[in-house]
Amino acid sequence: MAFGNITVKACPASLGTAFCAVRRWLLVPLWWLSAKPRMVMLFLLCAGPVGVSMVFLTPPGQVPDEPAHMARAAALIHGAILPIRKLSVDAATGQQTLLSGVQVDTGLFSESFGRMGDKNNPHSVTLGDYWASRNVPSNHKLEFANIPNTGTYFPATYLPAAIGMAVGIAFNVDPYTCMALGRFSMLVAFLALGAACLAITAYGEALLMAVLILPMTLNLAGSLNQDGLLISMSALCAAIFTKDPSRHPRLRWLGLLLLALILGSKPPYMALLGLALLPLRAPGLWRRALAMLITALPVLFWIGLILAFAVIPLGSAAYQPGPLYQGDPHTVFHQFSPSDNLNILLNQPFRLVSMPWQLFVQSGVLIGKEMIGILGWLQLIFPDKFYSAWSIALSIALLGLVFTKRTPEGGVSAPIITGTYVLTLIISSLWAVIIVCYIDFTFVGQADIGGLQGRYLLVLMPFVTLAIPVWRSRCAVPAIVPALPAIALGFYDIGYLPLKTVAFFYMH
Repeated sequence: MAFGNITVKACPASLGTAFCAVRRWLLVPLWWLSAKPRMVMLFLLCAGPVGVSMVFLTPPGQVPDEPAHMARAAALIHGAILPIRKLSVDAATGQQTLLSGVQVDTGLFSESFGRMGDKNNPHSVTLGDYWASRNVPSNHKLEFANIPNTGTYFPATYLPAAIGMAVGIAFNVDPYTCMALGRFSMLVAFLALGAACLAITAYGEALLMAVLILPMTLNLAGSLNQDGLLISMSALCAAIFTKDPSRHPRLRWLGLLLLALILGSKPPYMALLGLALLPLRAPGLWRRALAMLITALPVLFWIGLILAFAVIPLGSAAYQPGPLYQGDPHTVFHQFSPSDNLNILLNQPFRLVSMPWQLFVQSGVLIGKEMIGILGWLQLIFPDKFYSAWSIALSIALLGLVFTKRTPEGGVSAPIITGTYVLTLIISSLWAVIIVCYIDFTFVGQADIGGLQGRYLLVLMPFVTLAIPVWRSRCAVPAIVPALPAIALGFYDIGYLPLKTVAFFYMH
């Protein structure tokens, strides 16, 4: 039976006529919806309204680290590609301390922290707060913003935000509107990359769609935080790697460029460079190895630059070390100490495995909820049923990789070897992120790892598409089928997420 360009094979004679009729009329619309343009349309219909609501309803500064990301983006307008180090006097101790940051507009930086005027509820925005933000005049005097962590991220992912805010500055709009323009520009870039991902991918539409319309993803996409853009870049990169590089060489180089940009912002994901070798077969393996080396060079160059000119230990309030510290327990630290925490791990190497394992045993459920979406500064928590629904949708999308039809592209020709290889790269990247969180973002000597958040997993999730083999069967389902639960939740979130955001921040 044909429907446009779609053909559904006839049923075997052993099946009843009524069953065959039902099968045909069920499959035809599902195959029709599975076409690339309609998958892209469904993504835009889900992600667009939610993203726009996040742009305008989320108060300034109520996305993780947004003031620092705003400063990184706004500094590009003044040509600040690399942060600078600067000595300052600590008001609390009177001692000199080393800072790392950029010069940024005073008006933008001060307003990026937001206004929370209700002292009884520090997360609420009063009507007075809102109008006060809108009435702040522009102030283009430059001041130094200390952003020792965010300043090390490769600046390319901040270009959309910088362009949006530059337009606002050119028209001399207030800082609130200027940041909204930056947020909106980031959202537009996210939507464009997400649409390209679903249009290009050879398979895995359901998982890619689900990751792109998760509440956490869309909250980040509608902000000045670069993580939303990085998630869409990783989705597009994964989609490109589903294609055979011998048939699409230029597309593969675009995928490698995206991978380099991701690693420039998130060096702990460096193991993902191994994806450049896919598919794991001759001919062309040595050529792909050379491409991997070429991709690594600019990333390593950027890492060298920030180590030489920008990286400093993160400061903190005074504290004493935890139980794993082998020095004087009465020592007072005023900053995180990567060298001390690294020594703690290397003195007993089994901790390199046991501590990440313990983290997921103790906090795995919370990390999963953060990946789906705990908004604000991990304050806006949804009901458990909401997280359960999204967990089921993600599971069905993953299962869809096994049962949906795909063309023999990428590394599919050796599914077990390729799947094991890709999963090893993903797990290695996650392990590296966890270890870096302990070394750089955990107080010295603590027995538990601090700093890891669920959103860090979202950059890795799209690459699972390359790790799951297909079940060789004639009973392949349309690509839309495993995506339906996520799409249904995406449409539900069009109303639910804005209402929850307004209720949490404004209705007090």
